[in-house]
Amino acid sequence: MRAGAGGEPIPGLGTRATALALAVIAAAFFLVYHPALEAELALRDDHEIIRYALNERAHPDLPQGAGPITSRWKSAWADNAAVGRFRLAYFYLRFALADFLVTDTYLWHLSQLALGILTCFFLFLAARTGGLGTAAAMLLVMWVALQGPAAETWVRLGPTESFAMLWLGVALYAVVRAAAGGGRAWD
Repeated sequence: MRAGAGGEPIPGLGTRATALALAVIAAAFFLVYHPALEAELALRDDHEIIRYALNERAHPDLPQGAGPITSRWKSAWADNAAVGRFRLAYFYLRFALADFLVTDTYLWHLSQLALGILTCFFLFLAARTGGLGTAAAMLLVMWVALQGPAAETWVRLGPTESFAMLWLGVALYAVVRAAAGGGRAWD
């Protein structure tokens, strides 16, 4: 076990039970969501992936405004000018993934599952570091990952809530770790 500021162990870190729990969480998450790996792109949210990856109109029936883009950032500004916002992180992530994954739906969905599993890991570690038992922490994580409409986060490619969930998990773990006296890096 790792030691906190006063030398006392931080609960939930560095144990075989934690490693086993993380493996179970990853396996359960993958078991529930693996059918998404067979999904194709859909016009509901995924038209942007096609536009940004291939620089062409997503579908001939879409309005001309959804047609080929000459400048991604110009498109980003224009798309958001009407609603009075600019989502820098959203577009940066969307453009980077479009360049890296192009239109390979398997890789797009696999990246979503990886983000979900990492999110579950950080939420579990935050719960354990905060003092919950292994079983309670696992139930909390499964409730967060599998409950209701939020479960769409891990199978829909259009929205980028999956990145937000990951950073929420990292932030929660950092806060709980700092509160537990996790050392200089967390203070």
